[in-house]
Amino acid sequence: MKKFFIFLHKWLGLFTGIIIFIVAITGAIFCFQDELKDALFSYRKIEVSHQSFIQPSQIIQNVQKKNPKHQVLRVMYMDKNRSTVVMTKDDKKESYFIYVNPYSGQILHQENMKQDFFLVIQYIHMNLLLGEIGKNIIGFSTIIFIIIIISGLILWWPKKKKQTKNALTIKWSAKWKRVNYDLHNVLGFYAFSIAIIVALSGLAFSFKPVRNSYSQIVNLGKSYLNEEKGYVYHPTEILENNFSSVDKAYQYSLKNSPTAAMHWIYLPVPDKNPLAIRAYHKSLRYYSVDEYQFDSEEFQVSQLMDKDLSNGKKFSNAMYDIHTGQILGLLGKLLAFTSSLIVASLPITGFLIWRNKKRKYKKISVK
Repeated sequence: MKKFFIFLHKWLGLFTGIIIFIVAITGAIFCFQDELKDALFSYRKIEVSHQSFIQPSQIIQNVQKKNPKHQVLRVMYMDKNRSTVVMTKDDKKESYFIYVNPYSGQILHQENMKQDFFLVIQYIHMNLLLGEIGKNIIGFSTIIFIIIIISGLILWWPKKKKQTKNALTIKWSAKWKRVNYDLHNVLGFYAFSIAIIVALSGLAFSFKPVRNSYSQIVNLGKSYLNEEKGYVYHPTEILENNFSSVDKAYQYSLKNSPTAAMHWIYLPVPDKNPLAIRAYHKSLRYYSVDEYQFDSEEFQVSQLMDKDLSNGKKFSNAMYDIHTGQILGLLGKLLAFTSSLIVASLPITGFLIWRNKKRKYKKISVK
């Protein structure tokens, strides 16, 4: 049985090593993207005012006045001390992030999304910049990685109690081959618990059925028809007539999610997507969200409130925060970051172990 796990661990590792390294190192870089961006780019933060944010229609008007060939796709109101981020697309299908002061409407910064380093890192992490094909490569490589680390844990497990100390410590005084071997085995063990959580949550982004199955497991197989349909229907009164439809939607979101830190407005796409808003309860956290969709003709609202969700749906909504570690705050991010760095090192140390053994066998065969 041990020979089988050695074979499995070795060849699966060699087969997917480069992909695992890329995914892990980009994941480590992305862990602190918000903190790094805040430190590097002053336009992301603004001075808090006692005034209310201006209406989204005014922000859209300001953006389109400066960029007449841009179509506004989203208006993302962040926290009180953060710039509102407007996502647009120009006539050449290039996408942009435009940062706006939500108190004054002043445009603070504009950038092509292709020039956003951390966004490029995110897309490499998610699909290797290869679209749907890359997404599937990442997904299946993640499945293989889960098999690799489970087989690695089985191979690491000490046969006797007295061997445990050696299995948990790196012998730095030994020759480099032994140190490399310990770096692979010992660090791999310490990273295992976090790495498998990150990998399992990552599968939810590659395969929708996996995400749905997680919800089903948490719900113990029970189905919730309102969640399967997507929204619970709620007719509502028409708000003040002097508001445009997007402003009415924003006001409705403010009224019904008064404690939300972020309100992300998704503008309608004809014959495809209706006007929608996601109201996130915490700044830069995505696990707790109220969702609204708006009928533009009669202005009726369909909504799915976080407080009414099943545990499975809440777990599904928390997947990004679990994957990045930020569901546990700074500690969680540090754990995810450290684990990702260790995982990135494993294909390297594993390859060196394989190469050293291969050379050893060649020398023996020559003799």
